[in-house]
Amino acid sequence: MQGGWRVALWILIFWLAAFGAALAQEPPPPRAAPPIPVEKGLIVDPLVGLWLDSKNGLMMAIEKAAEKGRYVVKQVFTDDRLSFAGDVIAEFERRNEAPSMTGRHIWGGRRTGNVRWGEEEGMALRLVGANTLFVQYLDSKYQDGWTYRKVR
Repeated sequence: MQGGWRVALWILIFWLAAFGAALAQEPPPPRAAPPIPVEKGLIVDPLVGLWLDSKNGLMMAIEKAAEKGRYVVKQVFTDDRLSFAGDVIAEFERRNEAPSMTGRHIWGGRRTGNVRWGEEEGMALRLVGANTLFVQYLDSKYQDGWTYRKVR
């Protein structure tokens, strides 16, 4: 056992000779994670998506139309009594990122075979915050309006 400390000392000397230089160096600075790639031109439109009026059980999908600043509203439900799922039920225009918009909606529906467009500017929409949309049908006797919340 008397020579055990000599063996331990030689191991320590060998270890310091091999790894001592690395211990004396400063640790490398932490590296930041690479940035998350972002698609160029990808702008999230607050109007595009699914909107739900939970009070009245209504749901609609808003999509961008081909013309700049214009949108179409589509029927979501497959069991709607007037329209088929995917039917365009309204259209509107948004100018200069304004929170208020106007458009027109359909009366009747393709399911009933009795479809006609309402008056131009017969529908008013107002974005209230990031996830709330208030819709009024100005050419209808029901002008109180409906409040939709964005669900996706």
